[in-house]
Amino acid sequence: MTGKKYKFDRYEIFGKLGQGGMAIVYIARHIVLNRNVALKVLLPVHAKDKRIVDMFYTEAEAMAKLNHKYIVKIFDINQYGNHHYFAMEHIDGNTLKDTIKRGNLTGKEILILFREICEAIRYIHDQGILHLDIKANNILQTKEGQIKITDFGIGKIEGKVELTKRLLVGTVEYMAPEQLRGEAIDKRTDLYSLGIVLYELLTGELPYYAPTKKELMKKKLREPPVDPITKNPFIPYRLGQVAMKLITLYPEDRFQSIEEVIEELNREEKLIDSESTITRSRPKQRISNNVQTQSFPAKKSKIKVSYNVKDFFSQLMKVVFLLFLLFVAATIFSDKIEIPVIGNTLIQIKLKVMNLFTDEPVVNELSILNKMEILKREGKINEVFQAGEEFVIENPDYKLTIYRDLFKYAKDINHDKKAIEYAEKLIRFPGSSEIEILLDLAEYFVDRGDKRNARRYYRKIIELSPDSAMGKYALKKCKELMKK
Repeated sequence: MTGKKYKFDRYEIFGKLGQGGMAIVYIARHIVLNRNVALKVLLPVHAKDKRIVDMFYTEAEAMAKLNHKYIVKIFDINQYGNHHYFAMEHIDGNTLKDTIKRGNLTGKEILILFREICEAIRYIHDQGILHLDIKANNILQTKEGQIKITDFGIGKIEGKVELTKRLLVGTVEYMAPEQLRGEAIDKRTDLYSLGIVLYELLTGELPYYAPTKKELMKKKLREPPVDPITKNPFIPYRLGQVAMKLITLYPEDRFQSIEEVIEELNREEKLIDSESTITRSRPKQRISNNVQTQSFPAKKSKIKVSYNVKDFFSQLMKVVFLLFLLFVAATIFSDKIEIPVIGNTLIQIKLKVMNLFTDEPVVNELSILNKMEILKREGKINEVFQAGEEFVIENPDYKLTIYRDLFKYAKDINHDKKAIEYAEKLIRFPGSSEIEILLDLAEYFVDRGDKRNARRYYRKIIELSPDSAMGKYALKKCKELMKK
């Protein structure tokens, strides 16, 4: 080591390795043991904040409990003057983020690497600990390629702290929707973050991008991610589906434990191995040295190629046409698919076909939405709301779909009273996210220039979840509106 050294308690500091929102990490040497370590020191600005100090020592306590080859070891926890710090194993290597940026990993290499990460998380969960900040920058790799999990800065020791009352920090890109909403979290929250890491390994990029944190949070809470196979068609399909199942919006739709994930990875590895074995066992075509390829005239060869290309496109058009017919049939007999321009016509055909086989006319959500759409275009505002309400009285199973449509319509036509009315109806609906609906309503009033109502709904979000990312965002917006 060269350069200026600084004495810090029992350590000599050589330089800074990195810095986050809570602490600085230095490379240092234990003077007595002559051992290089990574020294994590809490930023002085947080030294008097009891919640952050508690979180810092929670991280140290969590790491001290762990002894696993894929997890960074902790050697020392102490306070030096006003500085809180702990010393941990120094990893001479790079982060997983660096590996992802370099690319060039095969499907099998990604699977093995990700399974090592999952093995570390399984051990952590078995010790009753949640990590809660799993991301590519918190996964280190030695020069030999072995992974090391680090940074338990917002981790939780089960039974130690009530999570919903804690200061919630983290990286929005990797945070699960329940974290953003300030809801109860469990081991499945870590699984979501693992899914984001796997998605990055497969595609080289994150599943969600937005220019601001606000837009990013809204995307994560409302939009499904793009299937990784569309971004990288060369990845193992089933591995892409593992990533998709891990990053679902609701925890109950994910894998329910890390054991389930590892089992799926083991099955996938066997399939990859069997496929590669089949490929390797195929006999190679041998070309006899006696074959005189020059004896075939160039003109005939060209004619043959031209015919093959023409035949290929002919077959391709047949497949495309067949797929189109199947899609149209699916549209007619499904409530979930719509085709632009001809979609309404197909809905009507569907209803007529189904009415041929029933004693009573078929009424469904597609037909009423189609009727409401016509009324909207004709500007018959009251009739739109009336049609929707009459339909849900007779068909209560479709309440959620109709109320969502009427809430959106109320906002589109700037009908404040109806927007509030249908927001309240949606909030009372089982399974709806109250915070998301309140955020929609608050931003609607911001766009309308109604500061009073905007602040009203932002305050409701703060009351519901003051320490969540949404709660902090709402507090920030409230302060901005008060200044204007």
